[in-house]
Formats: sequence, structure tokens, C-alpha cells
Amino acid sequence: MNRRTFILSSFAMTAGLAIGTTWYNGHWQHSSLKPKMKHHLVLSVMLPIFLDGALPEVSHLRQKTILHTIESIHHTLQLLPDESQQKLEQLFELLESRLGLLLLSGSITPLILRTPLELINMLEEWRHHYLALINEAYVGLRELIMSSYYAIPNHWVAFNYAKPQLFSDET
Repeated sequence: MNRRTFILSSFAMTAGLAIGTTWYNGHWQHSSLKPKMKHHLVLSVMLPIFLDGALPEVSHLRQKTILHTIESIHHTLQLLPDESQQKLEQLFELLESRLGLLLLSGSITPLILRTPLELINMLEEWRHHYLALINEAYVGLRELIMSSYYAIPNHWVAFNYAKPQLFSDET
């Protein structure tokens, strides 16, 4: 293989790979799975950090609770005002992109590859950050997760709280 053939075949392979990646990403974004999986990765990483000690210790119950809470988060998002929804969507999109992670945390390491201690440190930096926008991101994410988790009546048992009975069964 001569030099010219090698260079041309490298360009052709690179162009083919770029087109394939673009097509695949576009196909994935338009598929029917996307709404169900929307922000699943970010939320599945952040939930155990915010809900440390509240999630079950048994693995399958823990995963089931995380999935149920993610569904609850999607329901909660639909109830928020449009401005809040847009801000949280932007936050999730930033957390899903490497450039966004670099801006928010100073590292391009994906959230899934970070240790829980690194995630806790990142969130503590957001919590005490001098920029109000970063504080707002922390509070918004925390409140979304906590309110969605505790909106599920099964999670009230930890507080020994029972839903008030307005009318007893005897009346």
C-alpha cells in the first residue's frame, strides 16, 4: 500500500465513521426509547448520592427504587413551571455532555465513571459556590430528587408517617 492510498483510505474511513455516528445519534434521539430513558444515566448516578441511607441495601430493590424514583422525577418535571423545566433540562444536558461537565465540575470525566466521593465533592462545591447559578443548580437538582422520592407513599414509612384518613371506613 502506498502512502497516497493509505491517506485516502484513512480519510474515507474517518468520514464514514463520522457519518455513521451522526446517523446513529440522530436515530437514537428520534427513537421511541428516548423519552423513557431521558436523563436516566445522570439521575441513576445522582440518586444514590442524594438519597444516601434512604435507598434499600438489597441490590434489586435498590435498582427498582431508583427506577421508580426516576419515573416520579419525570412526573414531577411535568408539573413544574416552564421556566423551571427549561432550567432543569439545561442542567441535565450539561451533565450529559463532556463540555458541560467541564464547565460545571472542572473535569470531563463522565459522571458514571466518578466515585461517590468525587460526586459528593462536586455537589458540595456547587452547594457552596460563589456563583448563584451554580447554587441554584444544586438546590434545583436536590429538591427535584428529594421531592420525587418522598412523593411516593411507600417511602413515608422511614418517617413513621401515615397518610391522614379523612374519612374512616366505618362512616
